[in-house]
Amino acid sequence: MLESTLRPYWVRGINEITGRQSFSLTEFLDFKKGYVFYDSIQTTSFAPTIIDYVALLKGYAFDINRFGCASIESINSIYYKPEFPKAHAWSCIKAYYSAYYAAHGILRMMGVSCTTFDRNVLGSIETIADLYGKKGAISIEKGYYKCSINNNKLECSKIITSGNKGSHEQLWLIYLQLIEILLLELVKETPTIEIQSTISKLSDLKANLTCSGSTDGNWLSKVRNEINYRHTNGLWYPYNKAARYFEKIERTANYWSNNPESIEISIYTAEPILRFLSTCIFITSLYVVLAKDMSNRCPKGKSFHINGVLAMINQIN
Repeated sequence: MLESTLRPYWVRGINEITGRQSFSLTEFLDFKKGYVFYDSIQTTSFAPTIIDYVALLKGYAFDINRFGCASIESINSIYYKPEFPKAHAWSCIKAYYSAYYAAHGILRMMGVSCTTFDRNVLGSIETIADLYGKKGAISIEKGYYKCSINNNKLECSKIITSGNKGSHEQLWLIYLQLIEILLLELVKETPTIEIQSTISKLSDLKANLTCSGSTDGNWLSKVRNEINYRHTNGLWYPYNKAARYFEKIERTANYWSNNPESIEISIYTAEPILRFLSTCIFITSLYVVLAKDMSNRCPKGKSFHINGVLAMINQIN
């Protein structure tokens, strides 16, 4: 249900990419071909016009699989150890990273990439801009950029957030913005059971991403930091705060291969660890169903997903 309602928001043509991909978005830009500049570059933004759209999509497809495989590898490495029945800190941390990588993959399916550009790649981009007289004296700042496919342009702008926020917080901000855009678009649709169900689920997801004052959508990152660095959630020895729901933690961690609609993410408002974990698992599950749906709708040949994340899932199963 979720996959069918979100299908119209795939970036144009991504489901048509087939075979094993060999280069990322940054490599596509570093190759210095497949794009030109008709607009001047800025210190923190640039927007090349794409003349080889398929090559651009192949870069996106490579990254979708790269992050998807990292997500599944992270979640699949969670397993129960009978000698430490209460040790679930690393399970939750791995679930977080699975969701973090899955969010990267989902964004790219919709045409949005959160990408770090170093001076080497930016130098290649500036070379092409200079060839078309669109560089001037500008040097693009290195850093973390949001890159969005908009028709025949790749619009890239540096992600700027308030405070001292790193790439994780910046990723969740962009992911939250995607959820908000999807919600705005879905409410314009003719209300069906499927549409209403998707709106409800995405609204619950937004509520979790922004809970406890996390207006930039970085609540999952905050909880990960609490678990990993401050040990304030009772998940480390002596397990004093979280002991009452260890069985639920273990059970919830295994839900990633379930249909995301069956994963409850709205009932744990009084149990932050379960709220955190169920939200992470939901995001991973959503990535998986979107990848499967996209693969099933490849019009010819074998989808790029077959040589990536779906191969890994088949190996697990």
